[in-house]
Amino acid sequence: MGLDFVTACTPTFRRSWDRGRQELAEPSLFLKFPELRERTFRSVAKEGKHFEPARQYLLRAESETVSVWDGTDQLGSIADPPPQLRQAVESGCGVALGTVHRVMLDGLAADLSVA
Repeated sequence: MGLDFVTACTPTFRRSWDRGRQELAEPSLFLKFPELRERTFRSVAKEGKHFEPARQYLLRAESETVSVWDGTDQLGSIADPPPQLRQAVESGCGVALGTVHRVMLDGLAADLSVA
């Protein structure tokens, strides 16, 4: 009786071990893979102006800088912008939307990304 029971249950016993092996072979530590962060650019506010977190501002290409505008008020500028930023702004006819990701120094500087 005991030997018959073991021989009858052996195939299912092996299959259950095989299922466990398959579950262990799947990645489970990092189910969400890290996403690439958007590139941000540092902007410095003009005197008396402040940036607000998670707000969108207008970026406008100028001769050597990219200026940051809130309606008709110039809030700040990005001095010596990298070629990627200049290309993104110029591809939108000289303007683009920038989103504030982080505000520093009580709103006097901010990290912006092109939307």
